[in-house]
Amino acid sequence: DEARFYLGEYIKLAPHHPGSRRMLGGLLIKQNRPERAVEVLQPNLVMVPNDWRSLALMGAALTRLGKPTEATRHLKLAVDVMPDRPILRTRLALSRLAGGQTSAAIDDLEIVLQQSPGAEKPSLLLGMVHLRLRQYSQAKDVAKGMLKNDGDSPEGHNLMGGALLASGDAAGAREGFEKALLAAPEYGPAQTNLAKLDIREGKPEDAKRRYEQMLRQNVQDIGPMVALALMAEKAGDLDQAIRWMEKVGSFKRKDPNSQIKLINLYHRAGRLEAAMVLAVRLKQEFASNLSVLAAVGGAELRTGAMETVAKTFRRMSNMRPDSARDLVRNSFLQLDAREFEGAFNTLTRAVWVEPANMAAQREIVKLEIHMRKFDAAEKRTEDLRQSFPDSGIGEWLHGDVMMAKNNYVIATSDYQASIEKTGGNSKLATSIFLAKNKANQSPAAIDGLEAWVKDHPKDLEAQRVLAGGYLSAGRLSQAITAHEKIIAVRPNDPRLLNNLAWLYHETGDTRALTFAQKAYKISPKSPSVTDTLGWILVQRGQAAQGLTLLRQANARAARDPRIRYHMAVALSHLSRLNESRKELERVVREAKKRDPELVEIAEKMLKTMGQ
Repeated sequence: DEARFYLGEYIKLAPHHPGSRRMLGGLLIKQNRPERAVEVLQPNLVMVPNDWRSLALMGAALTRLGKPTEATRHLKLAVDVMPDRPILRTRLALSRLAGGQTSAAIDDLEIVLQQSPGAEKPSLLLGMVHLRLRQYSQAKDVAKGMLKNDGDSPEGHNLMGGALLASGDAAGAREGFEKALLAAPEYGPAQTNLAKLDIREGKPEDAKRRYEQMLRQNVQDIGPMVALALMAEKAGDLDQAIRWMEKVGSFKRKDPNSQIKLINLYHRAGRLEAAMVLAVRLKQEFASNLSVLAAVGGAELRTGAMETVAKTFRRMSNMRPDSARDLVRNSFLQLDAREFEGAFNTLTRAVWVEPANMAAQREIVKLEIHMRKFDAAEKRTEDLRQSFPDSGIGEWLHGDVMMAKNNYVIATSDYQASIEKTGGNSKLATSIFLAKNKANQSPAAIDGLEAWVKDHPKDLEAQRVLAGGYLSAGRLSQAITAHEKIIAVRPNDPRLLNNLAWLYHETGDTRALTFAQKAYKISPKSPSVTDTLGWILVQRGQAAQGLTLLRQANARAARDPRIRYHMAVALSHLSRLNESRKELERVVREAKKRDPELVEIAEKMLKTMGQ
């Protein structure tokens, strides 16, 4: 701070002295004040455009500001002036990587290694790039080169271990990591990789010991703390996970990612007040960081602080008034918070900035439909037809409006017109199916979607909708075949598992219970999944166990009369007839308009009970 003060005073007296500006710029970058560094260095590039030191420092400052394109431009100029300085070209490679220019970065690093064959950091960086690109043989070649220059290089052994692990050789990887530790017993990356390998091989206690050893070596090393927190969380010990993340915060309070993780842990543990206190602090410390504000807003949403959430998301919208992409992204957060008016205003601003932003246009129409502003929605879709006649977006969205107005015939025509203009997509194909189904054209709806699936065999979403269509139409054998085909690709989809369990139960297939249990294990909070398992258990003579599950399902979906009917049957099986009768009476009372068929079944059951 003192050095910065004197340099600042000197520059006031000698504003055209490039050396003092370079020194101050470098100091500001070290103090993580890149914006001020850019201000200090800019005059140098006017006075001496080819000053490679100033160009390099400017590149470093712009990298810190998250502007990789501008950083790369300045670093490239510095390299052009001083092409034989490996450190400059290495920084250029890093900048290119940040900007997504991977091939150019690899070229730069290979040039560096031609200039300095024994350079360890560029070698390691090149090896890591190859690993990220899944170019494992190239990564191994880089590691061999490092070990040829230095047979005891821990970085070389560790890179070789990483390449071997990625290519499926776990034993060879472990040997590589252990060699790295023989060369340097406290080399953290190898210790971390061995711990991860222990976890992968089902040895969590070994991994825990390694992380604890790392902390004995360096009590402020947050990497092992985060790893131990994740292990505790996976083991269901939220209190221990929180203690570790709080410790991380005590050493690295300015790291927003770890603090956001701590907020989420507080929420899961029911410590809502602690979550909100930390969220408020983060908003104050990272007031201009959109990613942090989005995460904090999500935490506030989970704690139910709706007014605070609305303010956070409004602030985010005001921070990026000229970026349609950011405005659309923020509108989704507002929709999650059910702040519909705010989302509408944000999307309207996005369309003003970028009229051709179809995502924003689509969401506005959805909101207008939700708010039952049908006239406004229809006018907007007509404007879209006129402004973007070949996009099909106007027809598509007009179809959505017609669906909301129960005009299914016109909706079908609109969707078909959109498909003819665009060639169609899964969403449009399923929308036509739904519109025809609503118009009581079930056979035609199924025929149309069957044709789409035949032409697009990889469209799993359309296959799922078709399978559901078979189910609704009572075509159980076709529904089973369709579900089995999709579940071969998505074996852990709880909705598919649940549907298949119900189908197997209806057709007397003994696999019903197994599939219902698997669906429940994956999605225990789903009312439909819980209901299916509970009902199958009741039908198999396990009424008490089934009733427990049915009550859980009813607690999450109290307006579903079929779950209540299943509860009544379970109570009847347990000879709790008064309770059963009350549930049946409620089914009759609440489902008259919604499900007359179920009401008839409930009334018959009441008669058999002496009603």
